[in-house]
Parts: sequence; C-alpha cells; structure tokens
Amino acid sequence: MENKMEDSIGNHRHHWATQRVDPVGRAPSFVYGSSLTALPTQYCQTTMDGETSQQKLTATMRAIRFGGFQSGGYSDETARVVMLTVRQDAVRVQKRRQQRRGKRDRERNDDECDDNDDANWSNWEWHWNGPLEVCWTNLDVLGNDFLSRAYHTSTLLLDRYLVVIGGMKSKCSLFIDLFLCIYRKQKSI
Repeated sequence: MENKMEDSIGNHRHHWATQRVDPVGRAPSFVYGSSLTALPTQYCQTTMDGETSQQKLTATMRAIRFGGFQSGGYSDETARVVMLTVRQDAVRVQKRRQQRRGKRDRERNDDECDDNDDANWSNWEWHWNGPLEVCWTNLDVLGNDFLSRAYHTSTLLLDRYLVVIGGMKSKCSLFIDLFLCIYRKQKSI
C-alpha cells in the first residue's frame, strides 16, 4: 500500500510517498505512552562485485523505544527497552549533466572538471531506491521495577546516553531521572 502526496515549496514540487513495511521477526509487545528516541545514522560504503565496480552505501537508522503502559486504564508499566533498526542501500550513479546557459557559462573553462574523474564526488549522487529492511530487537537492561514508567520524556546525549526524565506509574508521578548507556558490548574472544 503506497500513498502519494505533493508539496510545493517555492517553485519546486516535491513528491512524497508513504509505504507500509512489515518488520522482520517478531514485533515487540504493544505499549502506549512510551518514548522513541532516534540514534545517529551509521553509513557503510562498499564496492559491489561484477563487471563494473559500482559503489554501494548502506544506511543503518536506529531508534530506542523505552517504557510505556502495557494494559488499558494506565496500568502495567514497563521498563522494556527495544531497538528499531531500519536499513536501506543506495547505489552511486553519475549525475545528469545540466545544460549551461548565459555568456558567463559559455566562457567557462571546460577543463575545470572532468566527468570521468571518479575522485570528483560532485559528479556523482546516491539513489535510495532499494527496499527497506526493518526489525525490532529487545535489549536487556539491568535494573529494578523503579525503571518502569510511561508518559516520560527522553533524549540522546553524546550519541550514547539515553536520558529519561519524569513520567508516571499507575499509582504516582515520577521525579527520578534515568541515564541509560546505549552501546553494543564487544564480544570477547
């Protein structure tokens, strides 16, 4: 199912589309009143094998969902931490050459930039038309019941620390702030 929208900014028209993507594997349990905090996007560039050495860029976008109520009537708060991961590949293609107009452009020295020069990145662009890979991962968090909450605020500091402020439980409001360290543990050999 795909919905298309048009937006006009100045004289430029932008075409926006929405698409439903089903996650791989089992989705986390339903909650409401949770927070979803974006983590920095990670990029990885590789060269694909084949007749031409085409470059591929993979973007890994992640977000952390924390807390929330699991039952109706503002009850059964949780401290569950779940990571949403979205991956998409792009391929590097050569930009279309724009026609020059005007006297200044005709007088320009054509030797300034060579379209065949791979090192000149201004002649290339990324096309993000690959499928999205979406998955949810439950993260183990050490802690007690005091971590569980809903309707709180959270933000990411230094690309590593998830700061959770305020919130509520089924019987009270919370004023205890949390600092959760979000990083991948290194496996020992």
